[in-house]
This record gives sequence, C-alpha cells and structure tokens, in this order.
Amino acid sequence: MTKQPTIAVGTHCIHTSKWEKRRCRVVAHDGAVVVVKMERGGYIGVPEKSLTPEKQNGDAP
Repeated sequence: MTKQPTIAVGTHCIHTSKWEKRRCRVVAHDGAVVVVKMERGGYIGVPEKSLTPEKQNGDAP
C-alpha cells in the first residue's frame, strides 16, 4: 500500500533547503519525490518534508 501525499497538486508552498527558503507550487508527485515549479525558476524534485504549505487569504488561522 502506498502512502498518500499530504500536499495536493496545485498547492503553493515554501521550499526550505539548507541555504534558502523559496516559494513554489506543487505540480506532481512521483513516489517519495514532489515535483515543484519554483516561483523564479524551473521544475525540481524535492522531498515532501521540505515543503510548508502557504496560508491562503481564505484559510482559517
């Protein structure tokens, strides 16, 4: 049985790496890797644990 991803495709996130934090959008899940579109760059695969979903204006506090 495979683990269901906790961050849905289309979610805007903050990717935290060893060097920086960058805004991105989830575009796909590929096994244990999440493919994201970086706000000012291309597409990269990152571990899901490095992503923090951004709060949208309509989200509850």
